[in-house]
Amino acid sequence: MITATSEPHHLAYFTQELAILFNQFYKDCRVVTEDIPLTKARLKLVQATQIVLAKTLNLMGMQAPETM
Repeated sequence: MITATSEPHHLAYFTQELAILFNQFYKDCRVVTEDIPLTKARLKLVQATQIVLAKTLNLMGMQAPETM
């Protein structure tokens, strides 16, 4: 566990890396397309990323914005 080894910075690094990777995905891939199954899959990926970012920010005592 991160806190057991007194290395909580890993959570911040993970959160930053996830944000960077998601930003690159969002820049490179259209989320909403004419391909409905692809759109649904990408929307699920967006939603999953939103959940993980919100939870990690919350663990660090921050709140995620509702919109960007």
